[in-house]
Amino acid sequence: MSQPQRPQNYRPSSPFRQSRQPQRPMPPVQLIDMPENLVYFCKECQKIIDIKPLNFKLICPNDKTHVDIAFGTERSIKNFYKIKDEKFDAERLEREKLALKADKL
Repeated sequence: MSQPQRPQNYRPSSPFRQSRQPQRPMPPVQLIDMPENLVYFCKECQKIIDIKPLNFKLICPNDKTHVDIAFGTERSIKNFYKIKDEKFDAERLEREKLALKADKL
């Protein structure tokens, strides 16, 4: 593909010289590879939602107008948003007991 002819007094708008090398084509768009252990939390519904995102635009499946979605590990989401879970609470209590034992030593 040849470039169009430019007038003799043509100056590029950039103060730097344009490269004479042909530009490489952009790589094809790829779907993002999200880790399997992520959970998604809709801040507007206040619920953990089950979605498989294809791109970075996350939308709540319960209400398509909700776009304020947080993501993280199950433990981090439940800890940050104060979600009650018996299994999570038992693990937290066990960690606190171990920390107290370590402090006594």
